[in-house]
Amino acid sequence: MPNNFGKWLQMQLLEKDSWQNDCAEHMGVSPATVSDWCCNRTQPAAHRKDRLATYLGVTRKTLDKYLED
Repeated sequence: MPNNFGKWLQMQLLEKDSWQNDCAEHMGVSPATVSDWCCNRTQPAAHRKDRLATYLGVTRKTLDKYLED
């Protein structure tokens, strides 16, 4: 994938002092799913984006900037 979503997500989790497991629990997904996001294998489904932005403390606009269309 040509974007930097995975790297950005990893940085956001570090700044939040959060682990992938913490994010997964909050999001209601498996830790493997968050790992896939961090490794740019997949991206969050549309219905999860608002919740992820809230968890990270960023706006949806900021989150979308790092996601592919």
